[in-house]
Amino acid sequence: MHSHHNLSEIFYLLWHQRVCKQGTFGDLVVRLVMFHQSVEGLAEYPPMVGLDERERYKYCDLQLFKMLNVLMIADSKSYTVLSKKTCDKARREFEQSYDNLVSSWNQRKENSSIKYNGYLPRTRTT
Repeated sequence: MHSHHNLSEIFYLLWHQRVCKQGTFGDLVVRLVMFHQSVEGLAEYPPMVGLDERERYKYCDLQLFKMLNVLMIADSKSYTVLSKKTCDKARREFEQSYDNLVSSWNQRKENSSIKYNGYLPRTRTT
């Protein structure tokens, strides 16, 4: 997604007009497609238009971040021919970006005056 100026309208229509109920599998797929190029992954290839902290908190959730991490790793591998060493380095960078997203999101959740619009998935304990 190369512009975020219509996100409020898009999600109003998506969630409140019952096009795709918030928190459903369809909602997750739409957000994956919309945002998979809008979050930090590899420093060498930054997003053209990244989600700012407010947008990440308002339109994303922990389940989305988890799935974005998988999608971005697989997407990166699918169009690049990389040595195992390069793939391992890229995977570590994706994992660090994922950890940073989750940490930032959790911190914002604890300290936010912005109303969270997503659902809170159950966290898995291991």
